[in-house]
Amino acid sequence: MSGARLILKNMLSLSVAEIAKQGLMVIFTIYVARVLSPEGFGIINFAKAFVMYFILVVGLGYDTYGTREIAKDKSTLHKNVNTIFTIRLLLSSIAYIVLIGIVLSLNKPDLVKIVLIIVGTQIFSNAFLLNWVYIGLERMEIVAIRQVAVSILNLIGVILLVHHPDDTIIAVIITSASLAINTIWLIVYYIREFGVIKLDFDWAYFKQMTRSSLRLGLIFFIITIYNYLNINMLGFMKSNVETGIYSAAFSITLFSLVPSSIFQNAFFPNFSRAEQREDRIKIMSKFSLLSYMFGSIIAVGLFTFADGIVIIFGNKYLDVLPVIRVVMITVLIMYLNINFSSPLIAWKMESKVLYAIIAGGITNIIANIFLIPKYGAIGAGIGTILSETAVFIGLARTYYLTVRKFEFFKLLVLILLSILSCGIGYILCIYGLNIFVSAILSFIVYFILIFAIKLITLNELMGYLKR
Repeated sequence: MSGARLILKNMLSLSVAEIAKQGLMVIFTIYVARVLSPEGFGIINFAKAFVMYFILVVGLGYDTYGTREIAKDKSTLHKNVNTIFTIRLLLSSIAYIVLIGIVLSLNKPDLVKIVLIIVGTQIFSNAFLLNWVYIGLERMEIVAIRQVAVSILNLIGVILLVHHPDDTIIAVIITSASLAINTIWLIVYYIREFGVIKLDFDWAYFKQMTRSSLRLGLIFFIITIYNYLNINMLGFMKSNVETGIYSAAFSITLFSLVPSSIFQNAFFPNFSRAEQREDRIKIMSKFSLLSYMFGSIIAVGLFTFADGIVIIFGNKYLDVLPVIRVVMITVLIMYLNINFSSPLIAWKMESKVLYAIIAGGITNIIANIFLIPKYGAIGAGIGTILSETAVFIGLARTYYLTVRKFEFFKLLVLILLSILSCGIGYILCIYGLNIFVSAILSFIVYFILIFAIKLITLNELMGYLKR
C-alpha cells in the first residue's frame, strides 16, 4: 500500500474511532459531571491530574521512541517491545509504591485518598499499553478498536452503577478497571500475533534508548505539568467545587484537540521517514492545512457558543462559561504548537522542543502562583494561555530554522473565516434560532466559505490524502 493511501486508511480508522470514542466520552463526562456535581467531579479530576505525573515518569518517552524506531525498521519490533516492557515493569512498581506513600501523607479527606489510590492503578495499565506498537506498524485500526472499547465499558459501567453524588469511588473503579481490561486484551492480541513478550534487559540498548527517550519523556512530562498543574494547584489552593468547574472546561479542551490527535498519529510515521527538506515541506503542507482548518473553527466555535456547553453540563456549572472562553484561546495556540512539535520530535529535535516546553512550564507555574489565589479557575486558564504562547515562540523559531517556511497566511484566512461564519451563527442565535442549530450552521458556512474562495477545493482536500 502506498504511503499516501496508508495515511488515508489510518486517518479514516482513527477518525471513525475518535468520533465514536469521543462521542461516548462526551456522554460519559457529562453524565458523571451532572451526577457527581462539581465537588465529586473535581475530586476525580484532581486524582487523575495527580496520578498523571507518575504515569509519565514511568512512560519516560519510550512510547514515542518505540513508535519511531518500529516505523523506520520493523525488524526492531521484538527488541523494543521486550526492552520497554521490562523497564516499565520495574518503574511502574516503584512508582505505585511511592504514590501510596505520598497519598497517605497528604492532608486530604479519606475519600480523596481512596480515589487517588484507585486511580493510581492506571500507572500499570498505561505502562503496559501497546498502542505505540501498532502506531509504529501503521495499523491504526487496532488502536481504534481499543479506544472505542474503553469508552463503551466506561459508559455502560457508570450508567449502570453511578446514580448519586456519593458514588465517586464507584466511578473511578469503573474507569480504572475498563482501562486495565483493555490493556490486557491488547497484550493478548500482540502475543497471539507476534509471540510471548520476554523480560529482556540489554544494558547497552537500554542506555541508547534512554538517552533519546528521556528527552521525549521530559517533553511530555512538562507538557502535562502545565496542562494538569492548573487542576492540581486548584485542588490544593481552592475548593473541590472550583476544581470541578475548571475540570469541566478542561474536558472540553481535551475534546477539542481530538482532530489534532488523529492527524498526529496518522502522519507521525511519515514525518519520521521525511529526511530531506523538500519531503518535509511536502508532508507538512498537508498536515498544517488540516491542523489549521479544524483548529480554527473548533476554537472560535466553542468560544462563540460556550453557552451551549453550560446548558449541557447543567445549572451547577454556570460559572464555567467565562472559563471555557478563556481556555478556547488556549486551544487555538495548542493547535499551532502541535503543528510544530510533532514533526520536530519525529525529526529527532527533541532537545529543541524540550527547551520550548520548559519555558512554557516555568511560565505556567509562575502565572498560576500569582493568578489562581486571586482569580481561581479563570486565573488558571489565563496562565495556560501565557504558557502556550511561550512554547509557541520557541517551537516556531526552531521549525522555521529547520524548513525555512511557514503556512501562516492560510492560518490567518482560516481564523477570519471562522470568525465570520460563527458571527453569522451567533446573530441567528440572538434572533431566536436554537444555539446548537446555530453552531452546526456556522460549521457548515465555514466550509462553504473555504470552498467558495477556493482556499482549497474538495478534490484538493482528498488529494492531500491520496497523493
